[in-house]
Amino acid sequence: MIPRATYRLQFHRGFTFADAAAILPYLARLGVSHVYASPIFTARPGSTHGYDVIDPTAINPELGGEDGYAAFVAALAAHGLALMQDIVPNHMAVLEAQNPWWHDVLKHGRASRHADWFDIEWTPASEELRDKVLLPVLESPYGDALARGVIVAAFDADRGTFVLRVGGATLPLDPREAARAIDALPRPGEDAATLVGWQALAAAMASLPATSDASDAARRTRAARTATLEASLAELCAREPAVRAAIERRVARLNGTPGDDASFDALHGLLKAQPYRLAYWRVAGDEINYRRFFDVNALAALRMERDDVFEATHARILAMVARGEVAALRVDHPDGLADPGAYFARLQRAVRPPAEATHAGVHTSTGRPLPIYLVVEKILAEDEALPGSWPVHGTTGYDFAALTHALFVDGASAARFERLYRAFTRADVTFADVAVRARRAAMRSALASDVVTLATRLTRLAKADRHTSDHTYLGLHEAIVDIAAHFPVYRTYAGDGGASAVDRAVVDTALAGATRHRITGRAACDFVAATLVDPLPADTARRALAHAFVTRFQQFTPPVMAKGVEDTAFYVYNRLVSLNDVGSDPRRFGVSARAWHAAMAARARRWPHALLASTTHDSKRAEDVRARLAALAGMPAEWRLALRRWRRLNAHHKRHVDDHMAPSASDEYLLYQTLLGAWPLALPDAPARDAWRERVQRFMLKAAREAKLHTSWIHPHAGYEDALTRFIDAILDPASGAAFLEDFVPAQARLARFGFCNGLAQTLLKLAAPGVPDFYQGSELWDLRLVDPDNRGPVDFGAREAALADVQSIDLDTPGAPARVRALCDTLDDGRAKLHVIARALAMRARKPDLFAGGGYAPLRATGARTAHVVAFTRTLGDEALIAIVPRLVVRLLDGHADRLPLGEDVWGDTTLALPGAWRRWRNALTGVSLTLDAAPQALLADVLADFPVALLEAA
Repeated sequence: MIPRATYRLQFHRGFTFADAAAILPYLARLGVSHVYASPIFTARPGSTHGYDVIDPTAINPELGGEDGYAAFVAALAAHGLALMQDIVPNHMAVLEAQNPWWHDVLKHGRASRHADWFDIEWTPASEELRDKVLLPVLESPYGDALARGVIVAAFDADRGTFVLRVGGATLPLDPREAARAIDALPRPGEDAATLVGWQALAAAMASLPATSDASDAARRTRAARTATLEASLAELCAREPAVRAAIERRVARLNGTPGDDASFDALHGLLKAQPYRLAYWRVAGDEINYRRFFDVNALAALRMERDDVFEATHARILAMVARGEVAALRVDHPDGLADPGAYFARLQRAVRPPAEATHAGVHTSTGRPLPIYLVVEKILAEDEALPGSWPVHGTTGYDFAALTHALFVDGASAARFERLYRAFTRADVTFADVAVRARRAAMRSALASDVVTLATRLTRLAKADRHTSDHTYLGLHEAIVDIAAHFPVYRTYAGDGGASAVDRAVVDTALAGATRHRITGRAACDFVAATLVDPLPADTARRALAHAFVTRFQQFTPPVMAKGVEDTAFYVYNRLVSLNDVGSDPRRFGVSARAWHAAMAARARRWPHALLASTTHDSKRAEDVRARLAALAGMPAEWRLALRRWRRLNAHHKRHVDDHMAPSASDEYLLYQTLLGAWPLALPDAPARDAWRERVQRFMLKAAREAKLHTSWIHPHAGYEDALTRFIDAILDPASGAAFLEDFVPAQARLARFGFCNGLAQTLLKLAAPGVPDFYQGSELWDLRLVDPDNRGPVDFGAREAALADVQSIDLDTPGAPARVRALCDTLDDGRAKLHVIARALAMRARKPDLFAGGGYAPLRATGARTAHVVAFTRTLGDEALIAIVPRLVVRLLDGHADRLPLGEDVWGDTTLALPGAWRRWRNALTGVSLTLDAAPQALLADVLADFPVALLEAA
């Protein structure tokens, strides 16, 4: 089933299945068809998002566990709602997390049955890490942590296992090496007869296969014998307390005495013999040898291309689909997978929906049925297309959000904004320059170990052929960095058949950027590029090396893009920050209505069921924050003058830090945009003002650390951060910031009025354009939240239920309906106007599912003085039709008058819209007003938009 609309819920221990079940009646009345759930499988304790899964076969107990899930599923069915589930195939939580598969790897090394499940480089360039996993879990350097007694060996007698306590984490010890180390200790005063049972078990443990033995026989032997021996040891200790006490004494002697360095030799020897190496967390970027989710050490990547990994991680979700509990899927971060297309195909093949379920439409390229509705978190560049061969329904909507926001940004202001931005910040760089530098910085720091892995693999490939054997490791290392720094998209998808024409063009672009100013090293760049597009050497050995390099490189460029651009450059280049969001390109300062229509027509042809998002859990700024800042783009002169005034008024709140004024001009510029965009609808009392100030401080601190110019997450600069925090305190304080606030608050209120118009317009476009509208929790009223964790806070569903009841009480079939709808505009601050648009449009989607799911798309032509300010289109299917009409560039449309709305003849004058000629009678689903056409199929916008700023017409 194709969803009518989805509603995203963020589950965590503060919002459980029971909490979600309580709001299902409201969601059903709102008109969505699917609850779109964040990951619900067992995650790291205390997780606020669920993407740190430790067991994909069990429901998270913090959300209510199996019973809570069953009750939630039953409640969904009772209210006629379905479940779309977010799944995480790329990675799992490790390190301190009690992940049983990961712990099996730490215990048995390459002899673990799960050793090949995680993407671990068992043969890295560092000989010290051969057959080991680097664990960056220490808060201080290894030697210091050992000497201070931070690393402690322990014996779990109840399980018969030996473990390490490292801070709050418990790590397994290899039983073979633990038994050897314990047996090697002196045994003063021990009763040999008492320890006969232990000695027999210790000897058996010491004879286990080595952790470096990756043979199937070794894996079977270690798994079976270890379980048996540990069970026997636990039984022995329970039966013989003297044995337990003796083993505990020996283990205690392993741990040494702080201040006596030599006393830690035995423990150090045991640690050196483990299939992992404990390390200071700061070395992870340089030495870590397992692929991660971006640079998050605690999230280890899975080798989902393996049959056993796929089957183990998907068994539960596929069973949930088969039982009819889950009707749709969302796949997180597929670009981290070795072959996303193959994964999607396998997932669709593995799905077995209930017999009564219908298939979820057909694939637009092949025409084949798709067993389940499936959308993927793919972030597309401006000119990039989703691979047409993927058996999916489309993306999760970042591309729609970016394009639609840009529709409301006045492109005519781009040059003026660039000048005023440079004048205020004294920054003389382009976004392209910032992005390339940020990608390079990410590869030199957080992702340095990934570059080493790639360079090592490529060097092996080069040395295997006499024609390329003169390439050096250092040269190839630099070439990899140069190519990746100029990648224009997240990744390519070359497989066994080589690269597609699209992928070749991507690599050519990256190669051109990498070699543009190079005098030396061009040959190495050429070799990297050639390998990426044609990874098929004739001989089998080199083919395997090439395939391994290309696969890892394609998994590497997404984190380079994410860490370099989204998490760094987007906080450095702040010209208009509403353009600095996931899926957006800050260089695209506005798009034309023509371009937007062309994209929607293409969407109707190729991806008619993709999600239409405007805010997601990953958004850096919620949709209505961006709507306000889009309006700011229409007032460059006022913005320039306001910046001058505010800088002057607030200059005395700055402080000298390291011979520079803090906060920096760039952070000050970002702060003013943040205040304009996210300023609350009301600040009724001191606690509300304090909460708002703290939200701003948290966001600005995060932004400054992400920018990595004056402070960072790894190296926080206390002086700069204190100056930034105090500056925000001062300017938002009613006393010390009185002059600033007196000037700022009216300017913000004026901008907010224009932002409301943009917000209504983008909401209707999302509801009427080709695709499936998605709503992030709470965004049905004005959404002014910032990046997580700000957007994960509690939602007042009671207020939303009351507002929905109010707007649904308007009977559009009564003569007074237009006046009641217009009255919603008199109190725009309360958000009921936005909720009214959502509820009425969803009701129409429920009445006409086929029209929205498969209707054609065509732009409508306007004539008159205000044609540049209207976007209108029609959706048609058979004898059904609808028309959506919204204003754009409202600052110019209203001549800067914030006390007006885009209504009536005073605004629209003689501007006329050409309507489809096949229908003569229309009814506005938002106001109830009917429209009957004369001989000419056209209507005055002054009439259509007389009572409400946007219109949704239904053929009557």
